[in-house]
Amino acid sequence: MKLVSTALIQRGKIKKVSVLVDNKTAEMLECVEEEIKREYILSEYMFYKENKRIKYHCNSLETYEAEGYQFEDKTLRIAEEKETDRELYKKLYMALKSLTPIERWIVNEKYVKRRISFDIGCDMGISGSAVRHRLLRIIKKLKKFF
Repeated sequence: MKLVSTALIQRGKIKKVSVLVDNKTAEMLECVEEEIKREYILSEYMFYKENKRIKYHCNSLETYEAEGYQFEDKTLRIAEEKETDRELYKKLYMALKSLTPIERWIVNEKYVKRRISFDIGCDMGISGSAVRHRLLRIIKKLKKFF
């Protein structure tokens, strides 16, 4: 095995790049032009760097597990959360379905469109405090479903 080197300009600085090759390859590299030798060394160097990066990332999890770290499998937890969310959406749908059309409109204006009670009251021809009282009654109705 023999170490062969070439120079590389990286970020405006000269960097020496070396790779370890077998004796037969080293002899062949001595016989070829400098540019071909340089390209070969750079390609081997990049191949080495890429494999080193992949190996580092692949082995890191096994290394941590070997040291005694435990990792939770999140796929089951995420599936359970999705099922819980689905159940909550069903309950919310049933709760909103139980409201009258005017109550659904008030909820939509207040919580979806983020309007203030005073503006909602102006549209309905009632005061802002009357809208707040209606919202309290609506919320009590909705809480029965949860």
